[in-house]
Amino acid sequence: MSRPSPVRPALLGRAALVLGGAAALALTPPFALAYHRAYGLADERPPGWLAALSQPLQGLGLLRGAPVATYDGYGTAYAAALLLVPAGLVLVLRHRPTAGRAEAAGWWLVGAGLAVTVAGTVADYAFPDDSAVARAGFSLELLGFLLAAVGTVVVGVALHRAGRVGPVVGAVLAAVGPASLVLGTWAVGHIPSGTGSLLMAAAVAAGLRGLPAGAGERCAPGTTFPVEK
Repeated sequence: MSRPSPVRPALLGRAALVLGGAAALALTPPFALAYHRAYGLADERPPGWLAALSQPLQGLGLLRGAPVATYDGYGTAYAAALLLVPAGLVLVLRHRPTAGRAEAAGWWLVGAGLAVTVAGTVADYAFPDDSAVARAGFSLELLGFLLAAVGTVVVGVALHRAGRVGPVVGAVLAAVGPASLVLGTWAVGHIPSGTGSLLMAAAVAAGLRGLPAGAGERCAPGTTFPVEK
């Protein structure tokens, strides 16, 4: 009787990308609304689509409890979900040949940037608000997202120049980080959940479909994705 083959690290990585990205997205509405309950100013209102979710989420019991404690709890949970994304990316990339140093550097920036954001989120929400650690944590969150945004630009350009993706896919890959940084923050009105929203959506997509084919990998017909082994 043959022994079952071990699950490939790449499949575990893709599962982590889906789980982490989806959990972070699911946490975004209550997390952002909890911020407005805990710290929102009198003239500060959540975006209309987010405000419309306030009553349903309260009805589900997702916004109960002391406002600050609830908000910090969501911050800690968001950090745990976010941690799965750089961990999954590492597993996926371990056995995927890159198209050169530029692409490798881009992926490194994405993963390292998200890891920095995780560290910043833990510091921001697990320590008292008036502590130096919490203040440094918020800065680390922003720095991490900025590094990840630069990384997606580098990856998109590098893959297109290497002929691994077409101009449209290359542009989308390059834009997802900066768009998350700007449009995501604007649409949700909250850091870090809004700032990371499009990156988390991209993580789910990458986990479900896989990354574009690496150097030397054969593409499936009519796609830029590798043939499944």
